[in-house]
Amino acid sequence: MSPDLFNLYSKFILKKLEEVEEGIQVNGRHINNIHYADSTVLLASSEVSLQMLMYVVQTYSKKFGLKSKY
Repeated sequence: MSPDLFNLYSKFILKKLEEVEEGIQVNGRHINNIHYADSTVLLASSEVSLQMLMYVVQTYSKKFGLKSKY
């Protein structure tokens, strides 16, 4: 059940990231993350934008009780 919950929470967090109009511009679209399986890379055009994306991930991760092992 744990992998299913992780996938559910990850999809929710990635959906919230899509709502943020930060990231890089590719063919007229804002792209702020690339993900595959359980790995995600955040993309930003500035340090401030990257911090904003990290804040979104951190906020929703805490809300769901996800913690980093590092």
